[in-house]
Amino acid sequence: MKKLLFIALLSLAASGVAAQTLNVDSLLAVLNNKNLKPDEEFEIYKHLCDYYQSADNEKLFEYAQKMLEIAPKTSEKQRVIGFAHLLLGKAYRSKFDFDQAINHFNTALDIMRSINNIPTEMSILSDFGILYAEKGMYEKSIEYNLNALTLADKTNDKEYQANILAHIGQLYQTLNNYDLALQYFEKMKVIVEEINSPVINCFSNYYLGNFYYEVREKDKASDYLLKALDNSRSISDKNMEAAALFGIAQLNYNFETKDLDKAEKYATEALQVAEESKIFATTMYA
Repeated sequence: MKKLLFIALLSLAASGVAAQTLNVDSLLAVLNNKNLKPDEEFEIYKHLCDYYQSADNEKLFEYAQKMLEIAPKTSEKQRVIGFAHLLLGKAYRSKFDFDQAINHFNTALDIMRSINNIPTEMSILSDFGILYAEKGMYEKSIEYNLNALTLADKTNDKEYQANILAHIGQLYQTLNNYDLALQYFEKMKVIVEEINSPVINCFSNYYLGNFYYEVREKDKASDYLLKALDNSRSISDKNMEAAALFGIAQLNYNFETKDLDKAEKYATEALQVAEESKIFATTMYA
């Protein structure tokens, strides 16, 4: 279960978690406007793809294909083609068609490097990292994440630095290399405290709670998981709320100092919240 949960959270973190308030109907209505310019059409497809990454993989595939079709008419043809291939790679990865995903990611990477689009290049490298984690190739995943981290350091993108450091920490944790995992988590923590982003605070506290749970430091694990729970509720993230609740339930069940009443309470809450979040519910029951 740890591997499945880890991959689901990586995917959510890398995508930034699509906005819950996106008015899809309004965007679709705008698409029906025959006077819409290709560049405007691209931006709408981009928003729809961002949303459907976590909501409907078939829709993600559909709008990424449409983006590719309109690319020749846009003012930044290469950039649009690159984005389309990145999104198609994500869609194929979600279908576990890794060969197709790799092909699209490589095409996107070549294009973005040719036009010096560093932010999207970082995103592609991170997506490669997720793909290889899903394949169980953790060392290769670390390699891609380190390449993404190099670019994030060059551009001084603090949020991306924190995300990638968290990913690398989780990967080393999965490999049971706890010393290296903690090094990357500590680097992440410094940056997270500096930028003070509610979303990244939530993921950071969850990762640290999960880490200390695994190395059997119950008090630290409890402290971070409770913080993650508060964070998740403040940003209305049901996936992370369920993850934190489930982590606290495990904490009260799997240590020698058990508290079965608390474990049952938090597990029940986790399952209730999970019903509102199909992605996490599927992961948690696996």
